[in-house]
Amino acid sequence: MPRADRRTSCRLDGILLGAPSGMLRIVVGDLCLDLDPDDLVAIAEVPAPGEPSPRFGIRVRLELRRGAGLWGVSPGAAYLNWLFPPRRPFAIACRTSVDEVPADRFRAQEKEFLRRHGLDPPR
Repeated sequence: MPRADRRTSCRLDGILLGAPSGMLRIVVGDLCLDLDPDDLVAIAEVPAPGEPSPRFGIRVRLELRRGAGLWGVSPGAAYLNWLFPPRRPFAIACRTSVDEVPADRFRAQEKEFLRRHGLDPPR
């Protein structure tokens, strides 16, 4: 990526998402930003070693001209949950429900196990 002049540009690292024609959509931290593609100076894919890859989207570094137009801002949490769904062990994710079987002690122990390991079922 050509090095842009820092006085005339700014850099954003995030996850580039699909967007309507004529718009850039990038998740940066807890925000989703809609930007004017005419303000794009340079773009490069950025590998993220040791971090999970998003299901959709591409990790990128955008170089934008200083004063770039911001078309919209929205919470990034909904996108992050969609990009990085909680991982569950196969045995838990694919099993059928056994709710009709009376096993209160087992259910309490299972619930505690799932909570302790961050595997709580989605609500």
